[in-house]
Amino acid sequence: MRYIFIVFIFLGQGLLAQTVSIIPRPVSWEAKEGTFSITPATVLVVTDAGDQKAAAFFNDYLWQFYGFKLTVKTRGSDHAIQLRTAGKTGTSRDGYSLQ
Repeated sequence: MRYIFIVFIFLGQGLLAQTVSIIPRPVSWEAKEGTFSITPATVLVVTDAGDQKAAAFFNDYLWQFYGFKLTVKTRGSDHAIQLRTAGKTGTSRDGYSLQ
């Protein structure tokens, strides 16, 4: 019985390790197969001034902590992050969507 308890402890820790570190914490999330790495070749896609401000904020962060900035474009590419301000994501004013 003691060994079963120890196994459950380790399994529980593995499940806790799969938490998402995003602020604000999402109401729900679903992990899928694959990875996405942000590199200097990644493109930020914006469609309006609000998105441009978010891209500038993100680029400042990347520059300060990683030493590179991303190219900002109005059209997507294969390796891109598309920024959309509230109202265009189908979420509430304070909501967001990551895909």
